[in-house]
Amino acid sequence: MSVKKPSKMKATINKMKATINITDTMLNKSIIDANKSVCELAKEFSFDYSEHEAGDKNMVSCRYPDGIIGKVTFYKAKTRGDKRVSITKLKQYAQAGDVITLKQAKEAIEILINEDG
Repeated sequence: MSVKKPSKMKATINKMKATINITDTMLNKSIIDANKSVCELAKEFSFDYSEHEAGDKNMVSCRYPDGIIGKVTFYKAKTRGDKRVSITKLKQYAQAGDVITLKQAKEAIEILINEDG
C-alpha cells in the first residue's frame, strides 16, 4: 500500500491594484475620477464609495518608487458626490499619457509609473 504525500500548495496573496491613465486635467487640476479599479482598491482601505456621503474622505499613505512618501485620498466631492481620488506629489512623477498603478502594500499604497505592478 502506497501512501500519497500531501501536495505542497503555494499560498499566493493577490493584492489589489488599480490603474489610472493620466491626463493633463488630472495633473493640473488635481481632479481624478475614481474608476472601477480605484473603487475596488478603496474598499481594501475601508472606504466603500457606495456607503459614503458627499464630502467624506479617507487618506492612506503611499510610497513612490524612490521611497518618497505621499498620501492617496479616496473621497466623494462635496457638491455632487462624484467619486474621486487625489494623489499628492503625482505631478513630480507622472506626465500626461502615463499609466499609474496603485498597488496595495500592507497598510499603504505603492505607486508605480508605467509598470504593471
